[in-house]
Amino acid sequence: LLRFHFRESQTLKQPPHLLKEYPGTMGYGVGGYPLWYYLIQPVIAGFVGYLTNVLALEMTFRPIEFFGIELFRIKGQPWGFFGWQGIIPTKSEKMASICFDLMTTKLLNLKE
Repeated sequence: LLRFHFRESQTLKQPPHLLKEYPGTMGYGVGGYPLWYYLIQPVIAGFVGYLTNVLALEMTFRPIEFFGIELFRIKGQPWGFFGWQGIIPTKSEKMASICFDLMTTKLLNLKE
């Protein structure tokens, strides 16, 4: 069983680097940290979110042909052992056959 001893001399204090005012800051925010610590976090999070969305869209539609070394690849899957093909181009044959079957059986009557 671990036992923690807390003495009155060990009270929690702000680190010395946070106690001085930084030049060029807008003042202090919550907890003694400069306000820019809190303002920069949503900016960084937005930038990271934007980059991941761009990457996801690129990986969905590009490349049209398989890029890489096609040593081992499962049919209908966008990834190979060393390489990648966009998800939509990989599944285009399956999507086209589903679309054709839907149009010929339910939307259009071939007898007309």
